[in-house]
Amino acid sequence: MAFIAPALAALGSAVGASATTATAVGATVASTAVATLGVGASALASANAASYQADLARSQAKQAQEQASLKAGEVAREGRQRMAAMRAGALQNGFELTGSMNDLLDQTDRQGQLDYLTAVYDGSVQATGLNASAKLYKNQAKNAIIGGVLGMGSKALGGVADVYRMRGSSISVSGT
Repeated sequence: MAFIAPALAALGSAVGASATTATAVGATVASTAVATLGVGASALASANAASYQADLARSQAKQAQEQASLKAGEVAREGRQRMAAMRAGALQNGFELTGSMNDLLDQTDRQGQLDYLTAVYDGSVQATGLNASAKLYKNQAKNAIIGGVLGMGSKALGGVADVYRMRGSSISVSGT
C-alpha cells in the first residue's frame, strides 16, 4: 500500500493539461479511492464476522465439554443407584451376591461404565468438531484480510491505469 502515496503525487503533477482531462482524472481518482476503501471495509467486516464465529464455536466447544461432564456424572450416579437397588433387591429376596447374581451385577456395572464413557466421548467428539470449525473461521478471517489488502491494491492500481489511459502519457511512480 506504500505505492499509493507516490502514485497519487505523480497523478497530481500529471494533471494540468486541460480542465476537462483534469476533471476526469479527479473523478477517476476519487472513485478509485472510494472503491478501494469499500473493498477494505468489506474485507474488515468479513474478517470480523469470521472472528466472531470462531469465538462462538470455541465457546460452544467448551459448553459441549461441560455438558458431557455433567451428563457423565449423572450417568455414573444413576449407575450407582441402579447397582445399589439391585444388590438390595437380591439380598431382600434371599439371593446371595455370588455366582450368577454376581455375574448379573458385574454386567450391569459394566453397562453403566460404558454409558459413562459414551457420554464423555460424545461430548469430546462434539467439542472437537466445534474447535475445528473455530480454526476454519479463524482462517477465513485471515484470508478476508489478505484478500482485502490485495483487492485494495488491485483497485488502486486499476485507478492508476485508468488515469494513465486518460492522460495518454506515462506516469512515473518511482518516488525519486
